[in-house]
Amino acid sequence: QNSEDGAAEKKKSCTSPGFLFVQPKQRKKEYWQCIKLVAPTMEQKKWKVSDAIFAWCTLCDCKVRWKLGEVNFVKKHMERKHKLLLKMNEEETKASVVNFFPTKEQRKNRAVSKADQELGEALLVKWVAESLRPFNIVEDSGFRDLAAFFCRVNGKFSVPTRNTLRARIEIFIKYVFL
Repeated sequence: QNSEDGAAEKKKSCTSPGFLFVQPKQRKKEYWQCIKLVAPTMEQKKWKVSDAIFAWCTLCDCKVRWKLGEVNFVKKHMERKHKLLLKMNEEETKASVVNFFPTKEQRKNRAVSKADQELGEALLVKWVAESLRPFNIVEDSGFRDLAAFFCRVNGKFSVPTRNTLRARIEIFIKYVFL
């Protein structure tokens, strides 16, 4: 066991790390998804990166070694402790690139038959009506991303169980709201 892992376990007992702030310029955003910098005091002002005393993982609630200009310890922490989060980010990036630059084959296969279009719209109407969803859900970027993903995988996607979905939502909540 390396010293970082042992140190992280000791530091888990820490209460609040102090005032957290986001590193403004991130070359590798995927490594900073849940890592915040810790200010030297609780003063709420615009802190500079050079003011930070260490980094803090909001998912593990632990201190992460950090030094200005060096991302290696943050990278190692993310790769060891949050592989799933990195993988999810990688897949989202690939999906957005694929959607932005569709292949010739994807452009060719975009058109659906009139019958399939009508069936798809009927299923959408049924889902919106029965689930009491707002009409503007079809304009939601998340809904559009999901629909595009379903189109791209040609029906090969397996819907996760509710337990898997709950676990993924918990990770998402920690990542987005902490």
